[in-house]
Amino acid sequence: MGGRGVLAIEALEQIRPHVYNSRHFLPPGIALTALAALPIGRLWRAPGRRALAAGVLGAVLVLDARGLAGYFREGRADWRPLAHFLKGRPAGEPIFTGTQYSQLCVAFYAAGADWLFRGGRGARPISNLELDARRLTWSWKPGTTGWLVISWNDGDTPLAGWARMFPATPFPTAEAAILYRLDPVLWERMRETAR
Repeated sequence: MGGRGVLAIEALEQIRPHVYNSRHFLPPGIALTALAALPIGRLWRAPGRRALAAGVLGAVLVLDARGLAGYFREGRADWRPLAHFLKGRPAGEPIFTGTQYSQLCVAFYAAGADWLFRGGRGARPISNLELDARRLTWSWKPGTTGWLVISWNDGDTPLAGWARMFPATPFPTAEAAILYRLDPVLWERMRETAR
């Protein structure tokens, strides 16, 4: 049953690939390899089933190789250029992100791999707005420059629509993220629009 389950998962991922299909396997990833080997090993030991076991193993390897080839052909997310730009900005300029995912990606490279371990504290705040533009009215101080990171999956939200009034710099390698410079001159306009 387990071998069929692995094949079914692989087949479904090939039919409808998702940008984060690896997230299904990351947490149990270490154990998944061993668990996938159990039914194949059982088939291998069953009389007259070695050819079937070899076929199942071959199918899994071929499908995995196809997925891996696509991963390297289409590229991987690289948040380092965006984070490098933000690290070059003065520490007093806060960074806001649309979602927690973007927050973690930016913080990992801009504030260090131990940012989460430190409870999100560091040289500068990196705040998650949870796609709510009104949160900026509480956390963005008047007269200061800030930065807002909107990733590709935040594109059709009110926060992303609101952010378009600010100067933008695209970072295609960071999962098509857009970095908006929160200009202090536009602060009052933002407050009126976000209400």
